[in-house]
Amino acid sequence: MYFDDHEFEVDEDGGGIVDAPKGRGGNYTNDEDILLCNTWLQVSRDPSVGGDQSRDAYWNRMKEHFDLHNKSGVDHMERSLRSRWSTINRYCQKCAAAQVAVDKLSPSGTNDQDRVSVISSMFIMLVIGVCSANLFFFCSSILHKT
Repeated sequence: MYFDDHEFEVDEDGGGIVDAPKGRGGNYTNDEDILLCNTWLQVSRDPSVGGDQSRDAYWNRMKEHFDLHNKSGVDHMERSLRSRWSTINRYCQKCAAAQVAVDKLSPSGTNDQDRVSVISSMFIMLVIGVCSANLFFFCSSILHKT
């Protein structure tokens, strides 16, 4: 929210308006996305901690691990890591749903490449919507004919 050239945002608990942080860390690179996924695997599967840690403790550990292995030189805030992980996780859930749907269909006479193609198509439909996906596939088929 902007007011008189000043940026504000709602705090994490939704309880009030606070000054927005100054500046952004920038977009995530593919390497940083992969690192964030690997960080999630390492931190969430650490048997020495278990599942009884608070959200803050969990994300502190995520940030520590990410920062330790991040070679990009860009310092992403903990809040940014949470937001990026939320986005990645949402798309992973959609991809997993597409894979489960194709596995349930168990189309006979198909190989792994066919199944990946169907999963990819379903994923696109889940992510960008059926109408947009139909337009995407139509344009793609036109381009492949030329």
